Amino acid sequence: MKEPSKKVWDTLAKVHEGTVAEVAISFDKLYTLQELESILYSTFEAQEMPPTPVWYALDTGQERIDEEDFILHGGEVIGFPEHINLPDSEAERPKTKEDEVIEMMRILSEHKKTVSKTTWTLEKELNLDKRYEYVKENGVKIYGIVITGPSKELLKLQNSPHVRYATLGDIEIWNWFDY
Repeated sequence: MKEPSKKVWDTLAKVHEGTVAEVAISFDKLYTLQELESILYSTFEAQEMPPTPVWYALDTGQERIDEEDFILHGGEVIGFPEHINLPDSEAERPKTKEDEVIEMMRILSEHKKTVSKTTWTLEKELNLDKRYEYVKENGVKIYGIVITGPSKELLKLQNSPHVRYATLGDIEIWNWFDY
């Protein structure tokens, strides 16, 4: 296990049970959304309210250095939230999450000038046309997620053979009054 990941698990083991945390993890390989759902389902033992991914890192063909590694640079990372809000149009609504992601990539590709300005990244560095074509041809594959949930539940991810690397985000006291 990589040293920074060990610190994540050690920290989660030490924090109080009444806390929730956010953990970003990268996987040992690319997974489809269905495969990922199955991995998380088995990791969290089919709980009624398991920890939930809030963001997915999307493989767009630009992230890979080699088969063993993925790089993450702010402007180059493309991902999507658990709930994608596509603009309303006359076109038929995408039927699956995969269709929504592909539609999202199409929209980003069509509006690359705006994306470039809002991300402060040069259009040529974004490669949105290539990324869109890649996702359309190769399908929606995930190489990492940001997941939130009870700190002690997230600790179960440390034993998953699918998790290659982890970083810790926020840890907060669970707010019982919000529900």
